[in-house]
Amino acid sequence: MNKVDFLIGVRDIVVERELQHGSPREIFKTIAIFWSDYLNRAHGYEVDLSGMDVALMMDLFKIARVIENPKGSLDSLMDIAGYAACAAEVGGLLRQDE
Repeated sequence: MNKVDFLIGVRDIVVERELQHGSPREIFKTIAIFWSDYLNRAHGYEVDLSGMDVALMMDLFKIARVIENPKGSLDSLMDIAGYAACAAEVGGLLRQDE
């Protein structure tokens, strides 16, 4: 696999996940509310996480997996690229397709 094939694979994963789970904008917004509430109730941290925060923290989760298992990390690296695309989308950095 080369880098273009890798990115095509990431595209296919992102499309498949959106069909399975719905819009990242809506899902990450809901996750942000849950995580914010959890941090407040469990640890007293009053934060207002955003959908972009969720996408970036999911990237951190995947980065930790790559660090722990670099030889088996292709799937995690693809997920990192997918979450980066989601971060750009939910952060309003990409145009919305009709």
